[in-house]
Amino acid sequence: RLYSKEQFSRIIIINMLRESLQLEKICDLIKIVGGALDSKADDLIGDDELYHRYVDMIADTEINISDGASVMNAAESALEDFEETIPGAKAKLLKILQVMIYAHSASQLRKRSEDILSGIN
Repeated sequence: RLYSKEQFSRIIIINMLRESLQLEKICDLIKIVGGALDSKADDLIGDDELYHRYVDMIADTEINISDGASVMNAAESALEDFEETIPGAKAKLLKILQVMIYAHSASQLRKRSEDILSGIN
């Protein structure tokens, strides 16, 4: 079975976050982004568009994960041309992109520390 672009993007997002966030938290995030499952009317953003904006954010060479202002600037840049269809969507997405970058960075740091630890023997 082939996945739609939206389904594939959601799978990728879940896989990126599952190393550092509990599945329940990921589901909460997806629920905020996607609203009711049976309607697109309350979606803040499509999963594929969220994925692309997130990739734009992590591609930002100026981002410093240790600096909250830097992360916020990267999130704002990723959403620069975003047009809200739901009031408050952009503010929520700014927070969601920050959660995603911090969670992804945490999983990368965890993996790096495990690699170093395994090389000590």
